Amino acid sequence: MSELNNDNNKRRLTSGKGSVEDWLKVDEEGFIINCFGWIQAVVTILRSSWDRLSYITIGAIRLCKGLAMAGHAPPAAEQLIRQKLTKARELKEKGNEHFKQQQVKKAIQSYHSGLMYVKGIDQDLNPNKILGKCQDAPSLPQDVKEEVTDMSAHLHNNLAACLLKQEPVRYERVVSCCEHVTELRPQNIKGWYRLGLAHYHLRDYDKASDALKKANTLAGGQDMAVKKLLLSVDQELKKENKKFSDMFKNSLLVKPT
Repeated sequence: MSELNNDNNKRRLTSGKGSVEDWLKVDEEGFIINCFGWIQAVVTILRSSWDRLSYITIGAIRLCKGLAMAGHAPPAAEQLIRQKLTKARELKEKGNEHFKQQQVKKAIQSYHSGLMYVKGIDQDLNPNKILGKCQDAPSLPQDVKEEVTDMSAHLHNNLAACLLKQEPVRYERVVSCCEHVTELRPQNIKGWYRLGLAHYHLRDYDKASDALKKANTLAGGQDMAVKKLLLSVDQELKKENKKFSDMFKNSLLVKPT
């Protein structure tokens, strides 16, 4: 009878039918009737575990890819931003060549066009600010962000240098450009110097003094142009203080009628 059961189990085993319990049947004496059942049971368990492990592995890989992409702009968006940055760089270099050749108007046009590309990048990075819509903003690698900031600071600084060579000089525009520079790159000496120079010509000597003192500190007191202009500003401040002091004294001397 045991041999018959064993034959039946072998046929069920080879046909792929039967449950794990069938494969693991034992006789009255506690011996395993079907050794093949043990082997098949282990294989089935391992196969099931392997399938589950495969699903877990695939899910983990997809999760890692998702996390890796979470901190960066989608390839298409990042590529577009890099293209705009390249155009801005080309226009800056073109403007530098015009400036060296004393072609100030052409230099201004090149720098201004470069800033348009930078502003386009800013719109790409801050779509909600321009469009007023709930829209996900792409993120960029830190090195690209730094390059965009540097490009904006350089273009504004170079534009300020050009504006100072025009006649008449529009010092208000120079102030605006230099404020962008000092905000983006607070360690930029030329930005602070040109800001102080513009305030000086606008007769805002207090702001001129603040900007030039910042430039002088950053230059370690070694920039003669900064020191010379700062001295002129201090002299104007002394004149103003004396003027207001004399006006105050004269007001005290006026007899009441």
